[in-house]
Amino acid sequence: MHKKRMYEWENPEVIGVNKEAGHAYLDRYNSLEESCCNEKKYKMTLNGIWKFKYSNSPLERPEFFYEKDFNVEEWDDIQVPSVWETQGYGTPYYLAFDYPPSISKNPKEIPKINHKDNPVGSYKKEFTLPTPWKDENVYIYFGAVKSAFYLWVNGEKVGYSQGSMTPAEFNITTYIKPGVNEVSVEVYKYSDGTYLEDQDMWFFGGIYRDVFLYSEPKQFIWDYYLYSELEDDYKKGKLHLKLSFKNTALSKSAQQIEIFIKGQLNEEILQMKGKIVLDANSEKNFVFSEIVSNPKLWSAETPNLYTVYMVLKDHLGKNIEVKKAQFGFRDIKIKDATFLVNGKPILLKGVNRHDFHPKTGWYLTEEEYHKDLRILKQHNINAVRTSHYPNDTRFYELCDRYGIYVMDEADVETHGVRKKGIPGDKKEWEKAVIDRMERMVLRDRNYTCIIIWSLGNEAGFGRSFHLMKKAAKKIDHTRPFHYEGDKDLSVSDMISFMYKEPDFIDVVGNKKDIKRSLKDKMSNLLAADNKSFKGKDYEDKPALLCEFAHCMENSLGNFKDFVDKFKKYNNWMGGFIWDFVDQSIYKEEDGKEMWLYGGDFNEEKHHGYFCANGLVLADRQLHPAILEVKKVYQNISMEVVDLKQGLYKIKNENFWSSLEGVSLRWFITKDGVIVKENVDDTLNLLPQEEIKVSINYNNINKDGNYDYQINFEFITKDDNIWSSKGHVLAWEQFQLEKRTMERALNSQIQIEIEESEETINLRGNNFSLLVNKETGQISSYKYNQQEILKKPLKPNYWRVPTDNDRGAGNLRPHKLKHIIDNSWKAPKSKTTKIKINNKENMCIIEVKSKTQNFKRNNILKYIVTGNGQVLVEHRVIPKKEMIRFGMQCQVSKEMNYLKFYGRGPQENYWDRKEGSPIGLYTGEVNDFIHNYLRPQENGNHTDVDWFEIKDKYGRGIRISSYGNKKLNMSVWPYEMEALEVASHIHEINYSDTYTVNIDYMQKGVGGDYPGEAMLKDKYKIKPNKEYRYQYIIEPIKVE
Repeated sequence: MHKKRMYEWENPEVIGVNKEAGHAYLDRYNSLEESCCNEKKYKMTLNGIWKFKYSNSPLERPEFFYEKDFNVEEWDDIQVPSVWETQGYGTPYYLAFDYPPSISKNPKEIPKINHKDNPVGSYKKEFTLPTPWKDENVYIYFGAVKSAFYLWVNGEKVGYSQGSMTPAEFNITTYIKPGVNEVSVEVYKYSDGTYLEDQDMWFFGGIYRDVFLYSEPKQFIWDYYLYSELEDDYKKGKLHLKLSFKNTALSKSAQQIEIFIKGQLNEEILQMKGKIVLDANSEKNFVFSEIVSNPKLWSAETPNLYTVYMVLKDHLGKNIEVKKAQFGFRDIKIKDATFLVNGKPILLKGVNRHDFHPKTGWYLTEEEYHKDLRILKQHNINAVRTSHYPNDTRFYELCDRYGIYVMDEADVETHGVRKKGIPGDKKEWEKAVIDRMERMVLRDRNYTCIIIWSLGNEAGFGRSFHLMKKAAKKIDHTRPFHYEGDKDLSVSDMISFMYKEPDFIDVVGNKKDIKRSLKDKMSNLLAADNKSFKGKDYEDKPALLCEFAHCMENSLGNFKDFVDKFKKYNNWMGGFIWDFVDQSIYKEEDGKEMWLYGGDFNEEKHHGYFCANGLVLADRQLHPAILEVKKVYQNISMEVVDLKQGLYKIKNENFWSSLEGVSLRWFITKDGVIVKENVDDTLNLLPQEEIKVSINYNNINKDGNYDYQINFEFITKDDNIWSSKGHVLAWEQFQLEKRTMERALNSQIQIEIEESEETINLRGNNFSLLVNKETGQISSYKYNQQEILKKPLKPNYWRVPTDNDRGAGNLRPHKLKHIIDNSWKAPKSKTTKIKINNKENMCIIEVKSKTQNFKRNNILKYIVTGNGQVLVEHRVIPKKEMIRFGMQCQVSKEMNYLKFYGRGPQENYWDRKEGSPIGLYTGEVNDFIHNYLRPQENGNHTDVDWFEIKDKYGRGIRISSYGNKKLNMSVWPYEMEALEVASHIHEINYSDTYTVNIDYMQKGVGGDYPGEAMLKDKYKIKPNKEYRYQYIIEPIKVE
């Protein structure tokens, strides 16, 4: 550590100059009536257009730009809030666990910033001071600035701030003047604070949250702290309100205080009064405590909120100011290693979430926050971890209203230098990390949604974390603390883990000794902090997966296994999926939309597309995996009691919500077509109640040629804040009858055979088929003179690698050749024997071939009838684990319409199909593909009984499963090679044909670990075993 530093932004012990202490900001009003109208006379936004100058380094910045006569007319305009990189300035760096080149990781140099490569943004803006503010206290509020900044007002230096994820406020009363004023802000992209902000996200710079001015009278409410204690079996709520006042006058002042608590219907619940005398130029606290009988409790299921009005009056009873806040009665306890909210052992069905937008970086509008909250609630996600920093306050306000549990996480992650003891036990970092923790808690402690404080993420361990917790507990003692990096469980109130496999849940659930696996030890050498514990070490602590089910693009395999196991054990709190939203940057160039990731900005180093781990895309379109989450996280369950008698059991898994507002819709389908349905509006299960329901379907005449399913949907009766009437909260599906009749081949029409040295040519009623003898593949299939196949029907054992398939190659591409088995892409094959048998108006062609990676001969068999039916059989015995077992062909792009009976509508895979009901789905081909940030395998559908691909006139082919084995199927508007060579969505070369994949299976997608499949055995295509499947191709006849 260098003892002398010239600049504040290289000194960890300087975190602010002339900066106000942390507190909870509230808008000010003149009266209760005015507060209801939300008219803000004492708040002025500075959001909007600022003059801006970007400099590559402090050496190049306009040093005296803050002077009043400095001419900025030629400067650019920039939108505030935003980060400057998304506005076209400088270089964004995406790094998952490292720092940009400017940041030294040499222990002898930390915290050294390269002065030649530390971009500076110079901002200027004018404002006109409202006349009523001229004798008041005026503050400027910066919601967040990355990563450090200096402030001037009217050419005078006001102060300095770092700590870039919580607000910075300055009292500018003595710097302003009546009329027009000028604000100047000098922002440094990097500072010593950057060492604490290595959080698996983009390194951006700028003023990226709201900026505003506000005024306060001479005596005013500066801060408040609301919390409750629930007593008498939760029938009484003791409300505590601690108010902090400031008097900036030069004389003593007597005030009256009135507190009103009102319910959701504006009914008055409680009124409290008090008096206080404030000394000149002083601060003072006043505490209220009062019992509220039978309060409506807040939970994620029932987000009941009260409004607290705080009225400050002068000694004569005249209003000085009114402030208001939302508050919920809620209690958190840990008892017998069980995490309890309001006395109930809730399960956190959570997700990690970055505050991210593809066009503005870390700034989201209020409507965009609403959209995120609606997505969360509609998909049964009840908890968010603010990974890995405090979010904008609007997010917490909405979580209070919508009902989302929040783990609020301090802005402390030193991933790239944590092994070097930063912050650890180092004295010079203590002030900074304590300040970050305190400011988060002071700002956020009044949000009822916050149920856990987190001390940060992946920042090593040491004395710093003990000091952070101690400081935070002084200002809020009502919530437990979390820190996954706690090596001896001396700080964290829960035992927390990242990226474990489902069986690990059993180990902890049974409180067994936790031993580090070989993989854990290897991970620790790189970046992880996997730990070993004796069972007795954590027997009194609840357990949490603060990160699990790494959803890196086509991922989230075996997700249900995790949640099923969570439910088995009282000491498991649940977990947070990684993560909610892809962090890709949007750019439009020459009319082309581009979604960009690390490496697309000529960075010296980057971590590529590892920023794409979301359940939703950056623009909030849904990834298919979020439908899996919705199904597995649902709060209503069903099981069969007696299928033949139509008896089922329903359980309401909620702890506080009845099903009074829910209808039960059930319907029976015959190959996806509804044949009977009913809606029951009398369902009113109490929380945790189970009932049995009887469904009468005996009068349905079942046909053995079809599948029959019974479907149950639990739908909302009315609109609410996060969904519309008819929203499906939960669903289940059970098979009533399988198709028992085998599909018949029509052999009534004679077939002609013509054989040459190269081909076998078959002709029948309005159709012809050609088999290439060299390859054994069907190279032509015509019906009514129309060629169906644009490229031959060939075996396919390859898929374009998913991110999980690439494993360590995601970050180290040179390793891909050792990870991906490219021998499956086009294994060498030689036809060894072709056997033709023509009998009973059928032609049977059996092709044997010696193929790389397989034992004995692979077999392709075609049974062709005179009306154009082709029964295809494919049989193999692999020598090693396979990627895919199927066949592929190309058809005309005119065949744009897809209809299928199988799992959908979204893509699904062997280990990710819980959220995809079997049904009948129709649409255009493009409706069923999915564009991942890095193009890869997509669009698959499992358990497909049959599918049709047709043109607008209805002409095309139908492909049906044969035997008792369903198909996997996908249709793409591009060839597999085009998908594989593209590294971005906009680079995919769409072809003039459609690729049709007719598969028996492909391996699962996995995803227990970051960017690694780690497939379970049951989702692998294992070697030394025969695999065989059959399907029928037939033309669709159009009159």
